[in-house]
Amino acid sequence: MNYLREKVTKKVKMLENANTIEELEDLKKYRLIEELLKDDACFFKINSSIAYSILIELDIDNPLDYYKKLISYKEYLKNKENFNL
Repeated sequence: MNYLREKVTKKVKMLENANTIEELEDLKKYRLIEELLKDDACFFKINSSIAYSILIELDIDNPLDYYKKLISYKEYLKNKENFNL
């Protein structure tokens, strides 16, 4: 998740001096994504198609595979907590 946070933070910083309406709209979109990524649990609670769209928006290579890995990691953490691994 830190990788995603870094990517969105870079995009926000890049757009902070937006001059056009399109850039301002992108800035608003990336700030929303930034808020969603502040808490891992929040990201995992959103609809999978929205999460997938966010990964595409952040130019993640193979977003479906990346999402599957995130979900697997989430399950690993849950199991680790449940079984005190």
